Amino acid sequence: QLIPASSDEQPSPANLRHRQLAETFVDIMSRAAPHLQQRPVVVVASARSLHSFSTVLQMGGVLAMKFSIPPPSPEGRREIIEKLLKGRGMKLSADVDLRALAYQTEGYVGLDLTQLVDRLVHAATLRLLDHKHNYHTNNNKKKKKTNKSY
Repeated sequence: QLIPASSDEQPSPANLRHRQLAETFVDIMSRAAPHLQQRPVVVVASARSLHSFSTVLQMGGVLAMKFSIPPPSPEGRREIIEKLLKGRGMKLSADVDLRALAYQTEGYVGLDLTQLVDRLVHAATLRLLDHKHNYHTNNNKKKKKTNKSY
């Protein structure tokens, strides 16, 4: 988030920079307004919610139209998760229930699901490496026991 709503709160150096950036942007757009009548400019900004925008941007008149896109449905989340897993070359075992996972991720958006899949892939990789390590360790112990010379 380039200019968070938190820039309206505590006067930290970062928040002051965010507020200055928002004020500069509003000033530039205000000065450019007469010239934009013939060649309009579209500015697209996104946030987790409409309340996330700095009040400077909300009050500055540069955000003429605001709308909200709801998070994906459970089926939409299932499709996103499936595509993300396939995109990472992951094959799912038969006991993986993506529908159940989709229902457990109510309110998640694409970024949240991407982070979730990254964590799942990481955890699966660690489990696989641990399994291989234990397999080789156990096999080496068995070989040592059977290769004793008398």
